[in-house]
Amino acid sequence: MVSVHVTTEVFPFDQSVDLCPDNDALNFTTIFLITFGSGPTLFSNKTPADFNFTTSHSQSFTFDVNDGMFAFVNEVPDLNNGWHGNASDYTTNDTDGYMFLVNMQGIDPQIFNYKIDDLHIGRLYEFSAYVANVVRKEKCLNKPNIRFEVRAINESGNVIAKKGTGDVPACYNMSWSKYDISFETTHSSVVLLMLSNVAEGSGNDLAIDDIELRVYSTNDLDDTSTTASSIFDCKNNDEDYCECSNDFIGLSCKIQSDDVCSKHDNNTYESLFFITFGSGSDRFYSKTASDFNFKTDLKKESWSNFKPGAYAFVNSVPSSLTVLWHDAAKDHTTNDTDGYMYLAGVGNVNDMIFNYNITNLCVGVDYEYSAYLTNVMRDIRWVSVTEPNIRFEVRAVHKKGDLIAQKSTGDIPVYQHMTWSKHGLSFVATSSSVVLLMISNVGGHPGNDLAIDDIQLRVSSANQTGFCYPG
Repeated sequence: MVSVHVTTEVFPFDQSVDLCPDNDALNFTTIFLITFGSGPTLFSNKTPADFNFTTSHSQSFTFDVNDGMFAFVNEVPDLNNGWHGNASDYTTNDTDGYMFLVNMQGIDPQIFNYKIDDLHIGRLYEFSAYVANVVRKEKCLNKPNIRFEVRAINESGNVIAKKGTGDVPACYNMSWSKYDISFETTHSSVVLLMLSNVAEGSGNDLAIDDIELRVYSTNDLDDTSTTASSIFDCKNNDEDYCECSNDFIGLSCKIQSDDVCSKHDNNTYESLFFITFGSGSDRFYSKTASDFNFKTDLKKESWSNFKPGAYAFVNSVPSSLTVLWHDAAKDHTTNDTDGYMYLAGVGNVNDMIFNYNITNLCVGVDYEYSAYLTNVMRDIRWVSVTEPNIRFEVRAVHKKGDLIAQKSTGDIPVYQHMTWSKHGLSFVATSSSVVLLMISNVGGHPGNDLAIDDIQLRVSSANQTGFCYPG
């Protein structure tokens, strides 16, 4: 194990960034801060071992930084016009400073694995890093989405805390954002991890810098046991760009950013379908997914047999199976007494939760695909649970199933009271027939249970019906 005091270079804390709310930003001690050093050559000859971490990616010391590879570089290589060629690292006041450039491939490979001993049980720590998407905005490629995890070093590798970044935004000028996870450690020896949440390889390239672990002198924070914070906005010098800060993507944001990217209901535009799941007095609805014209990998089960990989339509959250759920919490739809919602006990990574085919869309027209989601688990400090993380996708309906748009929710947090949030994406139809998907980014239990309601596809243009029929 490495000593907790072995560091690369330690810099003063930037007081302009305060990611742990309600706390004195200076009230901490840095345990390690990895800045990757500096040097005049583009590629550093140092390895992860020099910085006391491991990675499942292979190292490159040349311009061939292909999928599944990484390099330590003092500027982004100008390999093609898809990357932010010549962009610099994050660390301040280090000329020719190196950064950790990763070309990710597949879901769940380890980007960063750092083992550390002699932590103080019960103390509050923050594990953080600065991250940037190295792919230029206009390329419209897959965005990186990484997961911070803290695990105990023991036989079972208990998860102490974890949180996803959500999609790291693409910008016209490369922009660094700080992501972190705060946790109260329950073990003196832990492993700090960063893992990929994205399966697609086209794009999914990022740079990482200033990886830090610090300890706070007090634990007087609000809801921080699995909190992640970040700065999402692109710094584009007044350039027009279509990245929406509210979890949507698509060219439509350039035209209708307020309406298409709204986190709230908007009835201005035509709805192509709106699934609320109906209402009724029976707690468990007899209807199946096919009654609402969608498919799922989950299996319809009775409550007595409800388990990971099962689903049901319920008019309130059941409690007889577990005391950890928000007992009797209601659906999202307004003005529907005893309204049903879609309860999903997600089983595995890449479980298909929702698959809906739709035809006769208008090519070139803007659409919004959305749903309200909530974590049905209660916030109980002494219980560590897997939080749902859902990927919205739009694919063309043909053999290749071209990906038109995708966006991940990030980890859907637990709350003291069940809280609904709108998630989704906007897209410009490039095919008249598409499939709308919701797919799980994570596996694992306990947890990974969510409710879904008010699934909607709507057109984002006031003068469009959204359908274009042949002939």
